[in-house]
Amino acid sequence: MEQSALFEVDGCQLVGVREFGREVGVSHTMVAKWINQGKLTAVDSSGKIRLEDGLAQIRAQGLGKFRETPAADDTEPIGELAKENIRLARAKANIYERNDQEEMLRLHRTEDIIAAFEPMVLATNARLEAIPAKVAPLLPGDTHRNMEILTKAIREAQQELSELNPAAVVAARRKRGAKIAEEARAE
Repeated sequence: MEQSALFEVDGCQLVGVREFGREVGVSHTMVAKWINQGKLTAVDSSGKIRLEDGLAQIRAQGLGKFRETPAADDTEPIGELAKENIRLARAKANIYERNDQEEMLRLHRTEDIIAAFEPMVLATNARLEAIPAKVAPLLPGDTHRNMEILTKAIREAQQELSELNPAAVVAARRKRGAKIAEEARAE
């Protein structure tokens, strides 16, 4: 039980409806129902439940799903519900692990991506830098002036592209995708 949810008054431990529900393995609405039905009367004027008295009342009436915990030597049997919860948790963990492994197979190492794209980027850059020398003589007017204008425009474009932060672009796309997925789950 969470320490913050436990109060002690005159040597008596007091808990809220939610904490008591967690202790006996039922929802807080079921605990409230027991209080309204008079099955749980160990409640003080502030609405807090006297833990030991409340547990005794619930056990005496056979209510709740008390957690069966194994002894320190693990020889005490675990309840069927607890066993099923353990199986379910293990199955979920296996599914998550398998999904992570599949995701890793779809991903590529950063070094491999750089090795693949670097020659293409260098070739593209070289082609861009060759444009002014090839195109300037074909344009009307002063060839030297045309070459300066084309070179300036290409350098500006190269500068903008060099300042592009791919990690920020990818992070923004992922954030947008997560937001869309969250909105879809909410609907």
